[in-house]
Amino acid sequence: KHSQASEALAEMFAASPPTGVEIIMKGGVGAITNAIQAGHAAFAAGGCALLHMFAASEVTSRRIKADEDVVSGRCPAVLLGAMRLHFSNTAVQQWGAMTLWALCKDNPRCKAAMLQARDADVLLDALSSYGKQSETLAKALLGVMLTLATNSGDWQEVLAEGGAP
Repeated sequence: KHSQASEALAEMFAASPPTGVEIIMKGGVGAITNAIQAGHAAFAAGGCALLHMFAASEVTSRRIKADEDVVSGRCPAVLLGAMRLHFSNTAVQQWGAMTLWALCKDNPRCKAAMLQARDADVLLDALSSYGKQSETLAKALLGVMLTLATNSGDWQEVLAEGGAP
């Protein structure tokens, strides 16, 4: 059911981008986050892709970045948890990293909420495990780490402690 709902939301958004604003304003981020947390690997990847679509779109980017689930750190924590739980699934690793990048880009509140958890290990572990196998995944992981470290001495410290490149 989750994958069908995710696909339907993506189709609605593609057909009418303002629909994405309505989805976000009616609790869509929290619902998708809950489904990622409860779902299997295939839905985790699809849910991350859906959140990435909202975060990367000019129409919905500001709304999703201000969503309570994002700025409180709950959504990023669930994404990191899905990346940890489904570590062997490269689609989850790639979409999780791309979504984290899109949520944190130009969003100091999300970066600060993520800093509270001081949880960069899954990003570093994924880079170490899969970085040589997939250039796309390596770029996604390095992109989110660069975004977190930009203008943040605290994030630079967390990443350095974890052995970031």
